[in-house]
Amino acid sequence: MGERVWGFFPMSTHLKVQAGKVRADQFVDVSPHRAEYAPVYAQFTRSAANPIYDPAREDQDSLLRGMFMTSWLCEDFMSDNATFGADAYLITSASSKTSIALGFAVKERGEKRAIGLTSAGNVAFCESLGCYDEIVTYDAIAELDPAVPVVMVDMAGNADLISQLHHHYGDNMKYSCRVGATHHDKGGVVEGLPGATPEFFFAPSQVQKRSQEWGPEKLMQALGMSFLRFREFSDGWLQVNRGYGAEAVSTTYQSVLAGGASPQQGQILSMEEQSA
Repeated sequence: MGERVWGFFPMSTHLKVQAGKVRADQFVDVSPHRAEYAPVYAQFTRSAANPIYDPAREDQDSLLRGMFMTSWLCEDFMSDNATFGADAYLITSASSKTSIALGFAVKERGEKRAIGLTSAGNVAFCESLGCYDEIVTYDAIAELDPAVPVVMVDMAGNADLISQLHHHYGDNMKYSCRVGATHHDKGGVVEGLPGATPEFFFAPSQVQKRSQEWGPEKLMQALGMSFLRFREFSDGWLQVNRGYGAEAVSTTYQSVLAGGASPQQGQILSMEEQSA
C-alpha cells in the first residue's frame, strides 16, 4: 500500500516522517528535528484528496506549485495593502519562475501594471509570456519613469540593483519586498536607501492572516483555482528535463547555480538511478 503526497522533500531516496495531525487531505511531519521550521515545510498534501490533482501534471506541480504559492500570496499581500499607493510593480529576475508566477497573478487581478526587469538575453522569452506589461533590461533602468509610484518585488537579491532602483525612484519606491536571490553572488547590505525600507516577505504570515479572515478552505480554494489557471498557462512555455542519479543531480545543480539554465526549462531530478 501507499499513496502519493506533495510537499517539500529533501533531495534523497527516502524520507522517514513522524505523521501527525492526520486528516483526509493532509498530514504533518511532527518529528522533533522539524519543529523549528515554518509549518509549510512539514506539511504534506495527500494527492487523492486534492481536487485539482492530475497525474499527468505532476511535473508541473513539482516545479511550479511552491513558487506559485509564494507569488500568489505576495500579490495578495500587496493588494491587501492597496499596493501601498503604487501604480505598478517592478519585478526583478523576470525570467525566473517565481517572477513569472507573480506577473501572472498581477495580470489576473488586472489592477496594476507589471514591469519585468531582466538581462538582455531573456527579453524575448519574457515578452513572449504575455504576463508583463513591459520588459526592461537591467542596463536601461534610467529609462523608467521615476515619477510613477511603484512597489518592487525583488527576486534577484542583487544589492547594487536594489540600490540603483531605490535611488532612481526615491520616495516613489512605496514598498520594497525581498523574496529571492537568483543573483546569489551579488548580495550585500541594503540599508539607508531612499524610499521604503526593503523587507523580506514571509508567506506563512499572509497564509495565517487570510486563514483567519476567510477560513482555510476558502483560501485554499482561491489559491488552488488560480494555480490551476497558471498550470495551464505554463503549457505554452515550460519544458521539462529529467535526470537520474547523484551525478545528474550534481551536474544540474551546478549548471543552474552558474546561470547556465534556460528560463523555460524545468528540471525533474531523482537520486534513484533510472531503471532499465
